[in-house]
Amino acid sequence: MAAGRLKALIVGAGIGGLTAALACHRRGIECEIYEQSATVGELGVGINILPDAVRELRDLGLLSRLDQAGVRTYELFYLSRLGQEVWHELRGTDAGHDVPQFSIHRGHLQAILHSAVRERLGENAVRTGQRLVAVEEQAGRVAAVFADRSGREAVRAEGDLLIGADGIRSAVRAALDPGEGDPLWNGAVLWRGTRDWASFLTGRSMLIAGGLQSKAVIYPVGPGETAATRLTNWAVIGVPERPSGRWLGDWSRAGHWDELRGFVEPFRIGPVDVLALTSGTPVYYEYPLCDRDPLPRWSHSRITLLGDAAHPCTRSGPTEPPRRSSTPAAWPTGWPSWVLRPGLPRTTKSGARRPRPSSCRTAGAGRKG
Repeated sequence: MAAGRLKALIVGAGIGGLTAALACHRRGIECEIYEQSATVGELGVGINILPDAVRELRDLGLLSRLDQAGVRTYELFYLSRLGQEVWHELRGTDAGHDVPQFSIHRGHLQAILHSAVRERLGENAVRTGQRLVAVEEQAGRVAAVFADRSGREAVRAEGDLLIGADGIRSAVRAALDPGEGDPLWNGAVLWRGTRDWASFLTGRSMLIAGGLQSKAVIYPVGPGETAATRLTNWAVIGVPERPSGRWLGDWSRAGHWDELRGFVEPFRIGPVDVLALTSGTPVYYEYPLCDRDPLPRWSHSRITLLGDAAHPCTRSGPTEPPRRSSTPAAWPTGWPSWVLRPGLPRTTKSGARRPRPSSCRTAGAGRKG
C-alpha cells in the first residue's frame, strides 16, 4: 500500500460490495474484497435499477455495459388481476430523467461489476472462500480474521476501515450486534424466475398486477433467444398455507409449483399469459419476505454496514416499483466524510422506516381484483 493511502476491507462480493469497491477505487482508496462463496457466481433473477442508482454506475463508466446486458425500461402499468388499468407512467429518460431506468438480470449486473473490479483493482482483488470469523479495532486500524471453507483460519487482514456488505445474514452486523438473531418474516413468500418469452407491448414495458391476495410483476431484463423474444423476469407474491420449514434470508431455494399455482391462476392480464409464463419456467426460486428491526446506527468507529447488512427491507418488487433503498443493490452515494478522511466527526442515519406515500391515483369505481 502506498504511503498515506487509505485501505478498505470489504466483506461481501455482491452488488453492494463490488460497487463500493469501484467507488472507493475511483476515490483513490485501496480495497481488498473478501467473499465467503467459492466463486463470484451469476445468481438470482431480475432487478430494476432506478435513475438515482444508474447515475452512480454511469459515473463509474458502466453505462454502455448496462445497455449491452439489460433493457431500458420505457413504461410501467399497474393493473388489476383481470388486466384493468389502474395507473400508467413512463420511466427513466422517457419520463424526463437524465439517465435511464434499467431492468436487468441480477447475475448479469454482478458479472459487469465483477469484471470492472478485476480490470481496475486486479485479478486478485476478490478473495473467495473466505468467511469472516472475527473483527476488531486496535491502534487506529481495523483487523478482520477469515476462515477457509474447512473452518481453518486462513487470512488476517488489516485496513483503515471495514465495510460489511455481506447481506441480510451479515457476519459484520452480527459482530456489532451479537444478540439480534434471525431475520423477521412477515409470512409472505416471493416466487421469482426468468425465461425466454415473447416480447409484449413495447418490449420495454413493466407490468404490476393484482391486489391484497396476490400480486405479479413481469418485465423483460435482456435480449431473448430470437428477435421476437426477451429474457423475461416474473415475480409472484402470496401467503402460503403451510409457512414452516423455510430458511430465512435464502435467495437460492427452489420454488414448488403446488404452492405457487393457486396464486397464479387468478391472473388474466392480457399482454402476458401468467400461468403459461410461470408454469413453463424450468427453475425458479422462493424467498420468504424478511427484514430486520432498524439499527440505531450503521457505523461504529471504522466499521460500517452497507445494503442488506445495514437496512434489509421487505422486497417491494411485487407491490410497487422498486426503490433504490429496497433493491438488493446498495449504492454508495453521498459518501460520509469519515470514509474519505477517517478521524473527522461522523453522523449516522436513523434506521427508522419511512411511511409509504399515499396513492396519487386510484382505479375507477367498479374495478375488480
